[in-house]
Amino acid sequence: WCAPGSVPGNTPIPITSTAVFYLDAVLLAKIAHVLGEEKDYRRYDTLARGIRQAFIERFYDREAHTFGSQAADALALAWGLAPDGEEQAIADSLARDVMERHGGHHSTGILGSRYLYWALCEYGHGEAAMTMLHQKDYPSIGNLFQQGATTFWEYWGERLIDEQEGPRSYNHPMQGGFDTWFFDGIAGIRPSEEGVGFQRIVLRPQIVPGVHWARAAYRSIRGWIVSEWRREGGRLFWRVVIPPGASAEAHLLGQVEELTSGEHLLERELEG
Repeated sequence: WCAPGSVPGNTPIPITSTAVFYLDAVLLAKIAHVLGEEKDYRRYDTLARGIRQAFIERFYDREAHTFGSQAADALALAWGLAPDGEEQAIADSLARDVMERHGGHHSTGILGSRYLYWALCEYGHGEAAMTMLHQKDYPSIGNLFQQGATTFWEYWGERLIDEQEGPRSYNHPMQGGFDTWFFDGIAGIRPSEEGVGFQRIVLRPQIVPGVHWARAAYRSIRGWIVSEWRREGGRLFWRVVIPPGASAEAHLLGQVEELTSGEHLLERELEG
């Protein structure tokens, strides 16, 4: 919705609605399992599996490795709707769509933009994500800034007056959903399903090309979670703070460490 140039956009509603239906079923299954409602768990787990299979059979192009749009591919990668073993191929196709078909620009609207940058970086296409982020021509965030925007607009600047409905919204904050990528992607702060309220944390920063340092802090119910990394002299330095009563699974450049509450300093050699 509200993609560049059109509303609702270039992703058919059956794709996004089926994807959300799948996510709802997955969440209900998880909730039922936590509550000990095994009958409901089996019901919703079976439903989710069926939706996923139907989604892939109906929408996935196995030759082109795509569900047909940037938004559809990003959702599939983020929500687990990609066929097993096809994730990297879909991400590669998505990066080509961004860089070649759209000249380094996004074609996503509100829903797809939330996951587009994260999906690209998760599968090694950080350069494509940063290219989009730094664009100044239409359609891009930078182009909105150049037009004097201080908020996210409903449209991407291509038309501010609708012939049917008049002036469009200049306050569509839902267009900014991609900014969660700064926290769960670049900084890598993610909640783990193994513990509620960030009792258990997954730290998995995406070391993106062209980004020399990043620092983020999230105030959880248990206290501040900090992830701060920088490149220096061919090495990567990472400072992590875990709040009291919490623990974390820290992923960095292919290595995993268990961290307890407190401050931690990690160092790795950068490839290349």
